[in-house]
Amino acid sequence: MNRPKFVSLGVLLTAALLAGRSEGAKAATIENSPFAIDPLSGVAAGADRAVWFSIADAAGFVRVTPDFSYRRVYLPAEPRLPDDDGFLMVTQGTDHSLWVTSPERGSVFRLRPDGTSTEYPVQNRSPYAIALGPDGNIWFTAPGVFSPTIATPWVVGRITNDGQLTLFPVPAYATVSGGITGGPDGNLWIAVEAANKIVRLTLKGQATEFPLPKAGSKPRAIQRGTGGDLWFTEFAGNRIGRITTKGVITEYDLPHPGSQPESIVQAPDGNMWFTEAADIPPGVNPAGNRIGRITAQGAISELAVPGSFTPLEIAVGPDGNLWFSELYPLIGRVTLGGTPGPCVPEDTVLCIDDAPGDRRFKVEVEYSTTQGGGFSGNGHAVPLASLGVNRGGLFWFFSADNPELLVKVLDGCSANGSRWVFLSGGTNVGLIATVRDTATNEVHTYYNKDLTPFAPVQDTKALSCAH
Repeated sequence: MNRPKFVSLGVLLTAALLAGRSEGAKAATIENSPFAIDPLSGVAAGADRAVWFSIADAAGFVRVTPDFSYRRVYLPAEPRLPDDDGFLMVTQGTDHSLWVTSPERGSVFRLRPDGTSTEYPVQNRSPYAIALGPDGNIWFTAPGVFSPTIATPWVVGRITNDGQLTLFPVPAYATVSGGITGGPDGNLWIAVEAANKIVRLTLKGQATEFPLPKAGSKPRAIQRGTGGDLWFTEFAGNRIGRITTKGVITEYDLPHPGSQPESIVQAPDGNMWFTEAADIPPGVNPAGNRIGRITAQGAISELAVPGSFTPLEIAVGPDGNLWFSELYPLIGRVTLGGTPGPCVPEDTVLCIDDAPGDRRFKVEVEYSTTQGGGFSGNGHAVPLASLGVNRGGLFWFFSADNPELLVKVLDGCSANGSRWVFLSGGTNVGLIATVRDTATNEVHTYYNKDLTPFAPVQDTKALSCAH
């Protein structure tokens, strides 16, 4: 995991989306940090309105604020090997802890908001990809121990919030270096690069395989996203793939051969954005070194990353922008262009006012439960403006006369400099509620574990008071 260091001043590029631009697409801005820093790997939004990057050759993180100020946060961990003993992929849990894999140490680490940390050894295996599962627990892939002389079948692991570790044996692939994500159907979805397959894994560890149509495609990263499907990168196939929860696969060729799509995420604009890593050594392969966007209709646009620094992992930050790590080691940000518009009410979108009629806050809820044989979908919004209630509303899941969740957003700026988000539920269904400030693109996400009574949320530091 050692990566060469390359120092350069940041370059700011403002550009409209290039070939394949869809009607109404907004201009986007890409910028690099004005400093070179530790070799970085994964990236995730923090609950503290910062973006956290895992350090590839040390047990720690780089915490970055929107103005590119940063500080290092190291965890107390004894090296297991003399080299390459750093952190890899990172995700945020339901309690706002950061969870990160360390393949060479054979552990998963947890950094809590209060600064305390815990290491979870994973029985002679090398945790790789990691994600928050639909059950509110942390799930990760783990090949055999990181050694060329030991062949240990890989597993998928689960760690609960109280630290209970469970390993699920899965089909005997040679290795696994692809991604994992929670699906909208309540299952885990895994991109198995070496086997050229997408795997659906139930919460009980039952696996179903979906081979890719073309051999040697090497699916690498996978995320749920546009259209309620799973989207994945094909690193060697030079494609973006899409798979429904029933296993139907569609593939989209990238405009430039050899682009090596790496990581993918759904952005606040509703599209999937991905990194194209092929530019090693820098300037030799012009196919890569881009950030791409694909719409639900399959239209692909690309933006060049200034300076040839090879984008790797990408995630949505708390500010609603896209943040990515770079091989030569900088930090990149894509600011989605255009002036954010107000929330547009839909069946599954609740719009909440800040000032009367401004529809500033956009709320969406996804649910998934094993009850009744299993159900999943998007919550249906119930606005209450007709009753004179403009700062809150309801969601129902199964029938319109049975509301499951109350959401409201209040202006607490004069009290503590933040806007407040409150949620109250009459449900024990697993859910993910997303509250977005359309004026700033800042977003906060709240979770409930399936089969668990919903605990009231009183987040009085949720959103900034920016205008």
